Amino acid sequence: MNRYIRPFILIVLGAWLLRLSWQKWTNITLDYGRELYTPWRITSGQVLYKDIASLFGPFPPYWNALLFKIFGASIMTLALFNILLVIAITVLIYKIFSYTTDKGAAFFASAAFLSILAFKQSNTNSMDQGNFAYICPYSYSVTYALFFSLWAIAMFARHVRSGKDTWWLTIGALIGMTALCRFEIFIFLAIAIASGFILKGIMGHWPLKRFLKAGGLALGGFFVPVGIAYSYFFTQLPLSQVASRILGFNDHWIEFFHNNYYRFLTGFGDPWHNFIVMLVTAACYCLVAIAFKCLCMGIDRIEKKSQRWPGAFFVILGLVGMVQAVSWVLSDHYHGIFYGLPMVVIFMVGYLSLLLARHKQDEEKLRRILPFFVMAVWGLLMLSKVFLNVQIDFEGFVYAMPGIMLFIVFFISIVPEHFERVHAKGHFVQTLASVLLVLVFIVGLKPTVQAYQSRRFSIQSGSDKIICDLFSTQEIGGIASFLKDTDKIMGKDANFVVFPEGVMLNFLSKRVNPLPFITFISAEMISFGEQDMLSSFKGHRPEFVVLNDRFFREYSYQPGDIYPLGIRAWILANYHPVWPVHPEKGNIITVLKRSR
Repeated sequence: MNRYIRPFILIVLGAWLLRLSWQKWTNITLDYGRELYTPWRITSGQVLYKDIASLFGPFPPYWNALLFKIFGASIMTLALFNILLVIAITVLIYKIFSYTTDKGAAFFASAAFLSILAFKQSNTNSMDQGNFAYICPYSYSVTYALFFSLWAIAMFARHVRSGKDTWWLTIGALIGMTALCRFEIFIFLAIAIASGFILKGIMGHWPLKRFLKAGGLALGGFFVPVGIAYSYFFTQLPLSQVASRILGFNDHWIEFFHNNYYRFLTGFGDPWHNFIVMLVTAACYCLVAIAFKCLCMGIDRIEKKSQRWPGAFFVILGLVGMVQAVSWVLSDHYHGIFYGLPMVVIFMVGYLSLLLARHKQDEEKLRRILPFFVMAVWGLLMLSKVFLNVQIDFEGFVYAMPGIMLFIVFFISIVPEHFERVHAKGHFVQTLASVLLVLVFIVGLKPTVQAYQSRRFSIQSGSDKIICDLFSTQEIGGIASFLKDTDKIMGKDANFVVFPEGVMLNFLSKRVNPLPFITFISAEMISFGEQDMLSSFKGHRPEFVVLNDRFFREYSYQPGDIYPLGIRAWILANYHPVWPVHPEKGNIITVLKRSR
């Protein structure tokens, strides 16, 4: 394929998805409002962790605040920057895999990111739109951390290729930037890069002096961004809180494992069932490889007159296997196609470890294998967050992303290379794998296309325009009416809190939430405690509360769940409804005014 054809296809694919999704990325009532409201408040002089409660590192909100300062506080300001971020991530994926494998694998990995992750929509419900995609994600801490991690691995590959230790300064700085975004992704990246650092030194027979020099450069680079953040927050927060705040370390992390939502995300809500599903799915991957094997064996034998009938038998078996694989991709179980991903990535780590041991004297091959190994280790560690429930929905759009790229490369490069070495006619396996992967991309795109096509109902206008689904106009219409008549409902300068979540309304109406807390759901409840949140309500006593009943309608109470029922009871006891005057069935928000 011509060197310009692959990039051209990726550009066309990205441009088409961008046009299809234009201004349809934004979630209205769930997490994304926090990603807009927090930097907006920072631009007015408030300080993260001191005036605004936050669970994650400081870089994303402060960077977004800088963008707001320069280009204006609007949804499109961040959306346009994140379009550039998607382009940068695509380029990094292409560069990493074109260097470690080949351009064909790099192309398919990049196409997988664009088609099934970057613009992904899991359903056609506009209230959930955009949360788990890259333009308007539920948390910029994960998408920024993923970008810096890929960049660090690309710089590691450049170090391996050039042999210059000065690259460790850049690698360390990128690890530091990751630390200022998301703590667990920083830990995963640090372990992966450290493994590459140690192996590079051992295989390159580095003297102790060089180990110390390279390690010192990496630590020096790490402490540049972390030190700047520490120096700033040292003047704003108690000394004991600075390190844990800027690194986003949560000392309540064990409590998250008892929450039903997080147990579902990780798969530990039903571990044995999910483990069996993972093994069965991995076995299906093996059956695809067996189908390839049968086809290769059959074609090799058909060319020999004495073995035509056995060859035909193997070809038929292979074709049956391929038909089953296609049926699986096209079936309603497509959403579970990546459940077996951990087994593939574990295999990749083992396989690359063997290659490193086998070619430890071959400098040229080590230059390609070692960065690939670091990518595989990082991908495996990232999967630990969703190990028993790997999906491209929910948080898997970030935590499963490196693993999915490795899965694509495994089937489009490593498997075909094996058959080409073993069978005379093995070269066609790459074509078969390409067809299967293209089918996976097309089927994965289908719900995304349907979701975007259904969105035609607009809220707001200009750079804050949000296009939602037609079928939910009754609920969305209530929000649109509130935003249109906020001045009439509350007066010009009144403040309000959206409870338990929906701070997007504060951002779109440019009204302040007087509390340091922005949302009042499980993660915040575990981290900050309901009593502190309730005390904040009592101390600041907002003039209005916008009650978002969707949270309480959709989630049933189960053991292990944490709900702000005490805060809700206090609100209902101290506030009375003032809007809408004639509540209609299906209305999602109710405005309550302070009674006294």
